[in-house]
Amino acid sequence: DEVQKAPVSGNLDAPEGGFDAIMQAVVCQEQIRWRQEARRLLVFSTDAGFHYAGDGKLGGIVKPNDGVCHLDLRGEYYTHSTLQDYPSVAQINQVAKEHKMNIIFAVTEEQASVYSRLSQMIEGSSHGQLTANSSNVVELVKQEYNKITSKVELKHNATSPVSIRFFSKCKGNTEKETSVCQGLRVGDQVDFRAEVTLSKCPEDRNEWRQLISIYPVGLRERLVIDLEMFCDCQCERPGNEVRDTVFILKIIHQCMSILIYSDFQY
Repeated sequence: DEVQKAPVSGNLDAPEGGFDAIMQAVVCQEQIRWRQEARRLLVFSTDAGFHYAGDGKLGGIVKPNDGVCHLDLRGEYYTHSTLQDYPSVAQINQVAKEHKMNIIFAVTEEQASVYSRLSQMIEGSSHGQLTANSSNVVELVKQEYNKITSKVELKHNATSPVSIRFFSKCKGNTEKETSVCQGLRVGDQVDFRAEVTLSKCPEDRNEWRQLISIYPVGLRERLVIDLEMFCDCQCERPGNEVRDTVFILKIIHQCMSILIYSDFQY
């Protein structure tokens, strides 16, 4: 019903402004009324390519997309289509990760290869092929939803020189290195083991402490690791040289006292 009520317009170039729609649907949390703990599914259906960051200059628009909600008071129309550029692929990926959005690209056959590659660049997204008249859209959404809900994939935001490896038995008996378990059903439980490795100490002392998040794709859960790297001795830190020298002398003095005392007893 909503599609039938939507106004139809045309233009001269083939790509469409679908990224604007995705951005607003994701970031306008209150207007769209996304529930906080629900699994969030966004279906993007099209038979054309997409405009992305930089294309706005063709219309004299050079202000970058700010990734903020710009719907009118009724929450129906995007108000900044002529004021700022289209979002980039990286921006779409960023907001999809931030808001735990599962995006399904339902596209026609001639666009399938393009959106297949796009889904590989946007975390939590997948793609499916529509028939010419889109009659299979409901079945397509069901299939893609089942794929999403039957898989658990772990991601992390650790940066070099910290690396994380995941291991799991999934539903088998042998543990293997993997961050993905598939073929799950409601109620199934799988365990993951994470190995955190530090290959070297960063040169910048400010990087010796990291807050690392491990999270399942598309779900609003995460495990936070407060990682502190011990890359020097206390005595090597600025301002501690004299104090630590005195401390060492005290230890030596105590040791000598113990030796003298022991000799005396002997």
